[in-house]
Amino acid sequence: MDSAHRHELKTNELADWVGHLPDFIRRNYMQIIGAGLIIVGLVVLPVFKRMRRSAAEKRQAETAHLIQKIDQGKIMAVQGGGVDIQNTLLISANSLETAAKNAKNPHSAALALIKRAEALRADLHYKLGQVERAVVQAQINQARSAYQQAIEKAQGNNTLIAMAKFGLGLCAEELGKLDLAKQIYEEIVANADFEGTVSSAQAQLRLELMDDNTAKFVFVKAPEPQPEEIELTIPQKPALETAIEMIKAPDDTTAEPETSETATETPSETD
Repeated sequence: MDSAHRHELKTNELADWVGHLPDFIRRNYMQIIGAGLIIVGLVVLPVFKRMRRSAAEKRQAETAHLIQKIDQGKIMAVQGGGVDIQNTLLISANSLETAAKNAKNPHSAALALIKRAEALRADLHYKLGQVERAVVQAQINQARSAYQQAIEKAQGNNTLIAMAKFGLGLCAEELGKLDLAKQIYEEIVANADFEGTVSSAQAQLRLELMDDNTAKFVFVKAPEPQPEEIELTIPQKPALETAIEMIKAPDDTTAEPETSETATETPSETD
């Protein structure tokens, strides 16, 4: 068989396959689609995972940066940064709220909410001058809401739950609700799930400090002041002064005879 004849046979086979291709596709379109999806998945999925991981890492980095800014804001406020520095804490608190909403991991969202509440409370402590009661009440209520949301999202992570509950205790203290704060601290200390956490140790310390601060002291009345006894020492005259006075004193016994002689001589002159 010459080369021309072989080429003709191959051409006929190819034309026959192309002619039957539509029929082949109609009979096997499901398998073809499935195979195509598998190929696309094998190519696209790794790329998608890398993009998703990169986005998650970026969100975590942003949250960590916001948390770090809270500590920086505290330090700058202590060093005398003024109102602008204190507003940094409120800005960080609002940014952390957004970060919690965008977080895909519930535990990351819980941490962001806990730090948001911390920033709200810290802003009150570092404000210059007197803070109005209404402002305190409003920001503490926002902090409490953030702590409660954090507890809901932190299920399965006892460390985060303990941190949020401890924050609720601090909020109660700052509003003057000492009985409620003490109850919260006691629950944290008594919960075996929180044993060994930093928040448990902090709650125990707060209980001890609250007992010291609320203890009643009875002061004994001070005794009446007694007048001091003063000893007077009368100085005695020196011996020399006493001797001089004795010399200067008149001698009554010597004066009387002189008067007597005078009286005797007067009658004889008369004779």
